[in-house]
Amino acid sequence: MDRTRTALRQMAREDPELAARLVLQTLPAAVRRIAPPLAYELTVRELGTWRIAVDNGDARVERLFEATGDPDGLDFRLETDAAGLAAMAAGRSPLRLMLGGHLRVRGKRRKMLKLRALADAEDTSIAEAAAAGAEIDPDAIYRALEYLIDPEWTRGHSFTVAYEIAPGANENAGGTWYVAVDDGARVKVTTTPPDGQVTATVSVGYDAYRRLIGGEVTPAQAMREQLTDVDGDIYPVTLLGRWIERSQGRDDAELERERRQREVQLSRAGTWGGIQSNGSGDGATHAAAGRSVPLQVEGTSTDDGADGGDPALAPAGGRRPSGDLMSYGELYALWERKNWRVHELDFSLDREQWVTTPTEAQENTAWSLGSFYIGEERVTADLAPFLLAAPTGEVEVFLATQLVDEARHAALFDRFGAEVMALDSDDLRGRMRELEAM
Repeated sequence: MDRTRTALRQMAREDPELAARLVLQTLPAAVRRIAPPLAYELTVRELGTWRIAVDNGDARVERLFEATGDPDGLDFRLETDAAGLAAMAAGRSPLRLMLGGHLRVRGKRRKMLKLRALADAEDTSIAEAAAAGAEIDPDAIYRALEYLIDPEWTRGHSFTVAYEIAPGANENAGGTWYVAVDDGARVKVTTTPPDGQVTATVSVGYDAYRRLIGGEVTPAQAMREQLTDVDGDIYPVTLLGRWIERSQGRDDAELERERRQREVQLSRAGTWGGIQSNGSGDGATHAAAGRSVPLQVEGTSTDDGADGGDPALAPAGGRRPSGDLMSYGELYALWERKNWRVHELDFSLDREQWVTTPTEAQENTAWSLGSFYIGEERVTADLAPFLLAAPTGEVEVFLATQLVDEARHAALFDRFGAEVMALDSDDLRGRMRELEAM
């Protein structure tokens, strides 16, 4: 659902100057919808004057330092205030605006009827405007998020993301904006740091920002090519990106992909004997309560401190003499103590964050995870012959623990692939083939 028109109407009532700034940004793309030829001058009292010319196959929007007063080549002059321009862009009748004193027209009024195409056509996006060469105003774009993002989308989420834009080559449009989300309340955008903690900071140069806004590069590509940098939690940044796309009517395909993956995740919950959490993220805590008491090596501690975990430490915590390594028996006992269980891991948060991640970013992540997924299974299979070559029974038992560890890692990645990534196949090797084909 495209919320642009709804947001524009609300802006026109509450912050008409902001609405007018957005409309002016989209003019280079919007006027291409007007039937040529047409040339007119637009003055917005609070913001300035522009000359617009539409010819066959071309449209030009030029900002003027002041109204020219010269009628040569102009079909008409249109003078309005910010509220009038916003209302007209939102579909308000120009005649009503003229009667209300918001709009004055000098020249060929019948030519002005061509401007109906601006209100009757689908809303022009900022991406289209950037592609048409418009000057991008990040301040207006970020402030508009208060109106574009539906508060209902933010239910269950509370965070603040800071967007830092470094000035471009012409030292333009730099600044920092803080976007605060508060569990169903209207999004707030400020240029001053909030009282609470900033969850994540996104840093990007103006030139890269313009390419992102214009659709020349995707957010995932920008991260991959290090055009943007995220310091902090990436999930809130992903959520905001999805909501921004949704507000422009460009998230339908991702919503459908998300629906399909949720169905697969639900059907796959509990693979490898894993826990089936209710989504609270507490399942692992409850499952861990039933763990057996770990085997303790004489002279070591049963807690997770350094005494029992570092093979370089002697029993009772002293440093082992150089060259005095743990025996295979001690290594086996240490392995028993440090054991962990794949089926006790709670993936409820991972599932939610995965389905929220856009398709391209999922593909990038799957490629990286797939390398480990395939590698762990291959190591498991290739380690087996080494057991037959073990020189002693103690070495054979120790190598068996390593084989089990690699199998555990393979099971971890397979459980993640099945329950979180929602891969299509229903068995380990089938899912591996999916990743190998990427």
